[in-house]
Amino acid sequence: MAHQDVTNVPNPFTPDNGGIIMPLESKTQEATDQTPAQAELSVGSKEPFLFTAYDSNGQPFTLDANNVPLTFSFYLVKITPALAAILLKLNWKNRPIDTATVRILARDMKNEGWDLTGDTIRVDNTGALLDGQHRLEGIVESGKDIETLIVFGVRPESQRNMDTNKKRTAGNMLALAGEDAVTSVPLAQALANVLAYEAGRYTAIGAAGNLYTHIEIEKVLAVCGSIRESIPFAAGTKPLIPAGISIFAHYYASAVNKEMADAFWAQLESELGFEITSPVYQLHRKLNDHRNKVNRLSRKEIVAYIILAFNLYVQGKTVTKLVWRTKGKNPQPFPLFVDLSVAKAA
Repeated sequence: MAHQDVTNVPNPFTPDNGGIIMPLESKTQEATDQTPAQAELSVGSKEPFLFTAYDSNGQPFTLDANNVPLTFSFYLVKITPALAAILLKLNWKNRPIDTATVRILARDMKNEGWDLTGDTIRVDNTGALLDGQHRLEGIVESGKDIETLIVFGVRPESQRNMDTNKKRTAGNMLALAGEDAVTSVPLAQALANVLAYEAGRYTAIGAAGNLYTHIEIEKVLAVCGSIRESIPFAAGTKPLIPAGISIFAHYYASAVNKEMADAFWAQLESELGFEITSPVYQLHRKLNDHRNKVNRLSRKEIVAYIILAFNLYVQGKTVTKLVWRTKGKNPQPFPLFVDLSVAKAA
């Protein structure tokens, strides 16, 4: 069968016609003898790869890696989970799959948070999937159709230049959306902590920045906009508390009692007028030991001790030592900010 010049062939992969990509096992096979269900994948082939595309009427045409049309041929495609699974069978020349990244992408896809960005799924001229494996896995896991671009025929050597750019963080995206560029990074970290706290993912508290997508961070900010009022309080306690943790904790403490939360943070900042049995003093002492590397704390522990100290403070209680037991026979659960209405009733 002579290979068609596909330069002027209508795009078979548009969202309207349900087109599907199917690679043949070898160049000698006749495309007319194949159907999308029967065509076999040539995984790991070192020969130029032959793609056969089927339109909605089941009519094939070919894209040969030796022909010009396959060299940087772009198609706008609505990739279904079934098509993503087919493309993933070409994934024999790539880095290991990161399942956490797949789950994050799938959540955005499920929540209709995935836009057509112009980023491409890239297949080289030997038939190897070079870029896009995590997006394709996300499509499979989410069960959603995603519109994207596919490019065929890139040189295999081009993979060394892929994904080498600096990744935009959630803080960067908040700044681009209009938040203050100086405080957008700790604000994003604080919002990730909010998501982790509300989901009961207490082991991630304080270091939840990589667990949530930009879309999820933006959505929680839309609901918790008053968290911006807690940003100034992080500056004074920064030597003791990471800014993202301080913003998060002050935000929740303010929901318990705004006046007492402000006073608590002011005392932590001033380092003056402490009674030795004050929860603020005991917290300051523990955080200062951490800062001086006397007794190092994890970020989760920093958050836990802030909550313990504030709960005692807001209830007017004293303490000679802050203790949170995480080991032994009777480990304590992660502390939550006190509900004063319940505490007073008790």
